[in-house]
Amino acid sequence: MPLDSTASAGPAMTATANLERRTSGTMPSRAASRDAGMRDAAPEPAPAGEGNAKDVVFALPAGIHGQTDAKTLAMLLASAEGAYSQLMQRLAGWMEANRGGLSGKVTGFASLGGLEAEAAAASLALGRLFAARGLRVIVADADMRAASLDKAVGPDDGKGLSDLLCGQASFVDIIKRDQLSALHVIHAGKMRQAAAARIGQPVMEAVIGALSETYDVILLNDGEIRFPADTGATAALHCGAMVIACRQQDMGAFKSLSGALRNKGVDEIACLQVTSGDAHRSAPQAAMPGVQAQSAGSGPDGRPSTDEPPEAVPLRAASLF
Repeated sequence: MPLDSTASAGPAMTATANLERRTSGTMPSRAASRDAGMRDAAPEPAPAGEGNAKDVVFALPAGIHGQTDAKTLAMLLASAEGAYSQLMQRLAGWMEANRGGLSGKVTGFASLGGLEAEAAAASLALGRLFAARGLRVIVADADMRAASLDKAVGPDDGKGLSDLLCGQASFVDIIKRDQLSALHVIHAGKMRQAAAARIGQPVMEAVIGALSETYDVILLNDGEIRFPADTGATAALHCGAMVIACRQQDMGAFKSLSGALRNKGVDEIACLQVTSGDAHRSAPQAAMPGVQAQSAGSGPDGRPSTDEPPEAVPLRAASLF
């Protein structure tokens, strides 16, 4: 049944009104709320460079590294019993259990060592999973360098988050719906270079705040974090939790980044780890079944499904949930 084009703009129009109210100064920013003591109940941040005992590591199933294009990802998520699907379910459980529920929460996805495609794929996969549970979910591409969400969800040459941040678009112009689920998506857009410096500024807080009044779950794809240079201008500054993709040999850098982000106010951090042996594989390979959270530095491999994937489907204008 065709979507109602009039009703399809509903969430976007609501978010636009919320953003106008917030940018007019009638709503406090996240930073202002933190300064007022509203985050006193948050865990004490770890010293920079030491990570935190609460950090959890999830092992990426064998052969998934590099298998993050839209067509393959759709196949991997199609099997509820597949290793990648099970991994996403465990990540979803971590998000819910460690943060007292999802309502009003923002989770970011980033990478170290060039794994931005893996991080972006995880944000899309979790978005589809939560949308399938009946939640109102949106994933936004805040990767102003590489627009890495495009590889997972399919390319888009229209306006996106960067255009919104630069005042050249509204939510109505940029929110689209994933045809494989009820998930809503915002691409990075056309003005990424101009918008890069605005990611860590109050205008981004206002955008996220407006979305939080419309959606139950907000997922931000942050792309590659060049630590320590990016810690002052990253979407992670607006997140309560982060999922960071990195290789097994980069766990030292992960722990340093974790400590720095906790000092910036990020409460919960997980690592999506690519093992050394998986870093150069280009096709799925047999391995131990099942995927589970592990202590830092190790984790079992899983085996993705080998069923023929469905064709990737492009996004369309967002409809009602």
